Amino acid sequence: MFEINLSNDQSSDFLVKPTSRKFYNPDLHEDITYTDKNITINGIRYKGEKHDFFESEQYVIFVSGKTYYQLAVSKQIRSINADEILDLYLKEGRGFSDKLKGNFIILVYSKSNATFFILKDQLGLKYIYYKKNREYFYISTNLNDFKEVDFQINYCTVLEKIIFNYPISNCTFIKDVYMLEQGGILNYTNSALNVNSYFEVTELFSVTGNLEKFDEAKFLNLFEHSVLQRAGVSEHISASLTGGFDGRANVAVLLKNKIKFKTYSFGKSGGENTTVPLNVSKKLNVNYTPINLDAEFEGDYTESARAVVNLSDGISIFERANYVYAAKKIAQSSRYIITGLIGGEVFAPVHQKTDYINENYYNVMYDQKALDIPKFISENPGVKFMNPEIFLTPEIVNELAEHIEKRRSLIQKYKHEKFAWMYYMKDLITVGFPHFYGNQMHLERYYTENLSPFYDLDLLKYIFSTTHLNVYKNAFKNSVLLRRGNRKLQSLIIKKFYPAIGEINVDRGYPPNYNLDHRKALIPYYFYKRRKNNKKAPPDFDSRSWSAIFFKEIGNAIELDEKICRPKDIEEHLIKYNKSEYNQAFNSFFSILIWCSEQKVLQRK
Repeated sequence: MFEINLSNDQSSDFLVKPTSRKFYNPDLHEDITYTDKNITINGIRYKGEKHDFFESEQYVIFVSGKTYYQLAVSKQIRSINADEILDLYLKEGRGFSDKLKGNFIILVYSKSNATFFILKDQLGLKYIYYKKNREYFYISTNLNDFKEVDFQINYCTVLEKIIFNYPISNCTFIKDVYMLEQGGILNYTNSALNVNSYFEVTELFSVTGNLEKFDEAKFLNLFEHSVLQRAGVSEHISASLTGGFDGRANVAVLLKNKIKFKTYSFGKSGGENTTVPLNVSKKLNVNYTPINLDAEFEGDYTESARAVVNLSDGISIFERANYVYAAKKIAQSSRYIITGLIGGEVFAPVHQKTDYINENYYNVMYDQKALDIPKFISENPGVKFMNPEIFLTPEIVNELAEHIEKRRSLIQKYKHEKFAWMYYMKDLITVGFPHFYGNQMHLERYYTENLSPFYDLDLLKYIFSTTHLNVYKNAFKNSVLLRRGNRKLQSLIIKKFYPAIGEINVDRGYPPNYNLDHRKALIPYYFYKRRKNNKKAPPDFDSRSWSAIFFKEIGNAIELDEKICRPKDIEEHLIKYNKSEYNQAFNSFFSILIWCSEQKVLQRK
């Protein structure tokens, strides 16, 4: 199941008929609906999926995503079926959640007393939203549905997105609609909807004594188990094989275990993102198909860009059109993809400030610097078309200040806990990763389910309980020498499971195996040689040109909300745009404008 929608307000337009959604495709999807006098539950799943819905005499269960047993409970490789989850709940009660891991939303409805609970996994990359309105509740994995229920834009959340790249609380772009947070439970009993939690991120770092010595063999076994669990969900698996280390680590495990799979990557023809994996496929006979972001992609760009805005619930920038385009291509043969998502961020310290933790977030949250909102707006050319009369009201400024202070206080708490240097990782696991990488998974959901072996509860629990924790002390130290060891664990995986793939260059210009022996001394030479060669190579992505395509084609096809911006000035900017004026901050703001301004037009056929 990748879409779930439910309410006890059965006369409301909120209850979208699954087959009426814009992105519903009967060749790829099928709908599941349960209705009684108390509730209607709608779901969409991939065609042929059999294990994400179950109805017994007393219960109905919907499962979004994939659920596995934690290793302390069972070494079972395959994912857990919906009927098995129900059996586990009936046997264990709510405590059954402590036995599970994965990326999932579980909904269990009791027919006899018209109650339900919704469980979100501990790491929280799946999206589900809720709203309470008098005696009614509204819950959906699609934020667009809430535009049908007293739709009012939450300007504070819009401002957070503009400043920090994502909302910093569980508020959404719609007033009084909230995202269920990781390790959260929505309970509906006695005609009331309540929110609780069963897991806190600090439980990943609950070492009571000294750190355990990092055991390479144990780590490698854990990673292999994680990959095999993901690969076991389908006979038709695709794995991401880009120019980097993370995808190659997954592929090494799949090759060693003789798993049948296909590989892919996307980028412009001749770029590293396609030429490096093409070299791997030729040398090792790996089934690889590049998804070239060339003429066909550019012809499809505006459609994919608008789909990104809609499917990401307004959070993602339209420039990620390549993700939807690629997902549609992959869906022709595979519905489940194994990727290296969040591998580099959790196996090694973060050095650069990027999409999941930008400069503003670092300065305001980690360094406790003051944020001058009027100055930020006036000096940022990307948001010069904002309406300050809306965004700079005392109400909005004060609300944002409260959200900032709440986040800062939690980070300060992390800084005073054991292993204080891990404060940033705890913060990213609770906010940055779910809002950025979780959103990437969310916008792909109609086509592919993104499975990441790196972001695994058992794996993280082990790493964060060992002496490996000390490497994170180098976070935010942007030194080439320090960064050189950032892919050591991936290199270990590659050499252990399929050393031949470790002798082929990655996009950094050298083979992964060089990280593990005397050849490490040659890495700087190959790295700088690659940098020199890259000056002649075409880029993998050309956002400047693609933005020009989008602005020209979208023209005045959308009626922008005058409360948020100055529409006429934006229309003039789009018309006069040239590639030298490319500004990612404007593109991000424009994506938000599109989502906030579009209602039924984009959501329905």
